[in-house]
Amino acid sequence: MLRMTLTGVALVVLWIAAFPGSARAGSIEFGELHGTKWWDLNGNGQRDANEPGLEGWQIQLSDSTGVVAATITDANGDYWFTDVPVGAWDLAEVLAPGWMQTFPSGDGQHHVSVDFGQVITDLDFGNKEVPEPSGLVLLGLGLLALARKRRA
Repeated sequence: MLRMTLTGVALVVLWIAAFPGSARAGSIEFGELHGTKWWDLNGNGQRDANEPGLEGWQIQLSDSTGVVAATITDANGDYWFTDVPVGAWDLAEVLAPGWMQTFPSGDGQHHVSVDFGQVITDLDFGNKEVPEPSGLVLLGLGLLALARKRRA
């Protein structure tokens, strides 16, 4: 939805070249949003030097009507949305099973207001892997529940 065709981009470039300074007046108002999704190895909500980016995760761009675009993080965990219209936007990640979000805090989203030509960076997401319970833990929980049931 936010991506323009090559023809559309060429027309925009020609318009701006022919009428310098008219991009805003012509309602051609776009910005960019960039960030990184990283593996928060120690779970402290801050990216440390040894913490790598996470590839293959979905990041969603939403407005007041809902999700309008999505992208996937690259090999370095980076993502970007280009040609973002001026206005209020929310960025959220899609969590995978076995992971929990450590950054950003609060509702786990970035809320930004994009202005004409603005490039907003550092819209990052941190995640920590959550170990799944082993079979022994599950067996222990089952035995504990059975013991409680017998006492009742």
